Amino acid sequence: MLCMALAARARQVQVAVHDLVPRGVAPTDVEILGDRLRAELLATGAVRVMERSQMDQILQEQAFQQSGACEGGECAVRIGKLLAVDRMVVGSVGQIGELYTVQTRILDVATGEIVFGANQDHAGRIEDLLSKVVPDLAHRLAGAMTTDSSPSDGSLVPAARPYPQGSSAKPTAQALPATPDAKPRSAKPWIRWGCAIGAVGAGVVGVLSHREAADQKDKAAQAVWRYNEAKSGFEDYKNIHLRATSEANDATDRAIVSDVAAGVLLAGFAITFAF
Repeated sequence: MLCMALAARARQVQVAVHDLVPRGVAPTDVEILGDRLRAELLATGAVRVMERSQMDQILQEQAFQQSGACEGGECAVRIGKLLAVDRMVVGSVGQIGELYTVQTRILDVATGEIVFGANQDHAGRIEDLLSKVVPDLAHRLAGAMTTDSSPSDGSLVPAARPYPQGSSAKPTAQALPATPDAKPRSAKPWIRWGCAIGAVGAGVVGVLSHREAADQKDKAAQAVWRYNEAKSGFEDYKNIHLRATSEANDATDRAIVSDVAAGVLLAGFAITFAF
């Protein structure tokens, strides 16, 4: 079970969410929406999401210099390769009048192609983007990156998620076909080798345990045989002792009788001289 769980986790797509680009919206609000998108993607359990702090640390260690907003696919792909992830999520948050629009795209780091796009508009308060639009987009993005739900033709299809009645959010996303050579990621070799080595080790321990159990059973049987043999010898010695004791008692009784008889005869013999 543990090996299966580790292998399933190894097959999950690892994704990094780049900072969303603000368009007519306060940058702090867009930063909050980006953090919520990471959290919602992680909550789906379908993908592995890299933390923002970890991304910054790796980029800093790699001395990556980003000039301006990273909106282009080439920039995001270069960041994805530095982070060693499978997919990069990029996008923007814009406002036109009272209408907000959130646009997101999934980039394949290996090929640099856009494999999925999800856009959603919302007429209302910006707070509703945090509680309604972003969670819905996260589920659709996660569904597109779940390799187990990919059809046989290689295209990516987002997970179905019904919209709440009365919501003003309108989906405008269409799944884009993936490259023909895209294949699900296999389990990491060290997991397979670890399971194999563990199975061999458990088998060796089992064989040795069976041998030790058989040896201990033989020793126990020998101990019982020796005990029975000693017990039989003890019974023989006990019988000899009882017979010898009985014969000794009989001999003692005969000796007493003989002594008494001898005394009486000697007394009679003496009396004959007196008279």
